[in-house]
Amino acid sequence: MNRTEYDKIDALNWSRGKLLLRSPYHFLNTAWEDDDEKDALLVGKLVHAMVLEGKGIKGVYAIKPKGMSFATNAGKKWRDAQKLPILKEEDQTRIHGMAEALAKDPDAETMIRSFPLREHVIVTTLHGVRVKMMLDAVGSDKDRRPGFLEIKTTKDASEDFFANRCCADPFHYDGQAEWYSSGLSLNLDLTGERPWSVWLAVEKMHPHAVACWAPDGSMIDSGIEKVRDVLTSYKACIKSETWPAYHTGIKQISAPRWRRNQLASL
Repeated sequence: MNRTEYDKIDALNWSRGKLLLRSPYHFLNTAWEDDDEKDALLVGKLVHAMVLEGKGIKGVYAIKPKGMSFATNAGKKWRDAQKLPILKEEDQTRIHGMAEALAKDPDAETMIRSFPLREHVIVTTLHGVRVKMMLDAVGSDKDRRPGFLEIKTTKDASEDFFANRCCADPFHYDGQAEWYSSGLSLNLDLTGERPWSVWLAVEKMHPHAVACWAPDGSMIDSGIEKVRDVLTSYKACIKSETWPAYHTGIKQISAPRWRRNQLASL
């Protein structure tokens, strides 16, 4: 199943569902992520294609020449003549760098070889909601335990930074991992066994450091709570046919914790 076919499936996916963590209003009215997130998705998708599928960039994207401006007549003419999606030259360089770094990292390379099912699509029901997901890769570890991996491009793959990214808006990788884990468990008809998962985090900028992270108990608990919140909110909004924002009426707002701590120390 290709991406176009997957997108046509009438079911809730995590990329859309996580908007409910902000508010049902954002879920209903947000057509797409912001430009920065779209760029990140583009780069991430191409890294996936190169690393997981062995594909090249040529023939898939048109590379925008360095220094070209679409504000000029020459730039507009070149842009309008392209039949393929356009990728900036600097992104091409970064993608090759990230793909090479993942291939050379022994832990990442071992993980990639252990997960032969690529872009594995699952359509199932979670807590009464029809959901869908496309996992980067599915396979088993050396003990034959089923699991999956996700490649994540990031500014910083260090523990503190990446842990914050996993739990922060708009990423919510913790919730995504639980979404995928629940779906894979049902897909494989596992009883009393939780699929394990790993994130292959690769930094976007040179030298493209790589780190392999697996969620611990606290990260798993965080994801479970987010998935529960998303599905509960979704079902409530469908039933009530209302999609509220943050709250109704007027509420008091407090100074943030860091400021209250500052005030308390005076």
